[in-house]
Amino acid sequence: MTRLFIGSAALLVASVAASAGQIEIGQYVGNSSSGATQGLTSNYITGSASCVGAIFQGNTCATTGSKTGWSEANYNTSLFSSATSTSGTVSPSAYTGYSATSTSAGSQASGGGANFAMINDTSGTQNEWSATTATQPILTIPVGILDVDSAWLMLNNVWGQANQQNTDVYFTFGSTSNATAGLTVLEEELVNAPATSAGGSGGQVQSALSCLGTGSAFAICQNLAGGATLASSTPVTICSGPACADFGLSSGTNATGLTVNTSGVYTGFQYTNAVNLDYVNTSGNLQLDDQKFNFGTGAAGLYLVSIGVQETHDLLTNGNANDSATVLSAATIDTYAASTPEPSTWMLVMSGVALLGIGRLRRRFAAASSRS
Repeated sequence: MTRLFIGSAALLVASVAASAGQIEIGQYVGNSSSGATQGLTSNYITGSASCVGAIFQGNTCATTGSKTGWSEANYNTSLFSSATSTSGTVSPSAYTGYSATSTSAGSQASGGGANFAMINDTSGTQNEWSATTATQPILTIPVGILDVDSAWLMLNNVWGQANQQNTDVYFTFGSTSNATAGLTVLEEELVNAPATSAGGSGGQVQSALSCLGTGSAFAICQNLAGGATLASSTPVTICSGPACADFGLSSGTNATGLTVNTSGVYTGFQYTNAVNLDYVNTSGNLQLDDQKFNFGTGAAGLYLVSIGVQETHDLLTNGNANDSATVLSAATIDTYAASTPEPSTWMLVMSGVALLGIGRLRRRFAAASSRS
């Protein structure tokens, strides 16, 4: 009986563990988990029928997203500015399955511990979203997942000026997967890394091209955000909505907010003679980074309805005066680990354990009565 009791309790606890995991946004095609990795495709961003990242919650999704003002492009023509490898490679192969001319499944593993479904759209391989237009809207990523522990974004700049605050990230939480009222929004104001020439570290986002060398060809390029990022930081966070206190935040502007961990995803490719804007006639290194936004237990019982990314500076209007173009490559979320389930889940487990115990005691009393 004791073995049965312990085994049944262990089974209940195991069911809790099964609910935790990491979900690569846009990892499924259609409504089947056996589909190829596709990432943040145009259909996923704009069409609710294709939003299937929430497959573990019954395929529920947030309301239709938006990509107005954001464009898809390939690394070798935008993010990496048509850089040519010094080792003879025609173009950088930034992730598993990458092809500049055809559609194929793509994925990338982060040095920080996340796996990403990379963009592979039907019109050919597209692997990043960028915003450089005058309207600067928020790119909305439908999510619709309950009990999110953290969110990972693969974010970089194309031309971001050092030490500027050019990128905002919005996390919208609600009581249902597609809630439109009673929402809590966390706005993270990310800061660009310092210039390569300045050294040191600071900020959560850096340019995808980091300049090397000296001389006039590097003067502008070295003033961009190509320096080291902060491994751990707490950027300014603006919170609005009923659940701010759950995240340890006050309503309004908080000088420090969520902990953000920045780590490298793709490094080591060295380029020469880039051709776009500030990178003309330069050489240096290419890199992609990811940022992990830690929610702690603040999102317990809430759905992460959507993630928004915004470029706040207008590159086309201001030219090179304060260049910036935010680039998003992928998104992944973590649900709660088995070691920290919701209180309601623990109540369910304990209720099951109690029922098993009561059943055991009844059998003991019945056996004792029959003997007497």
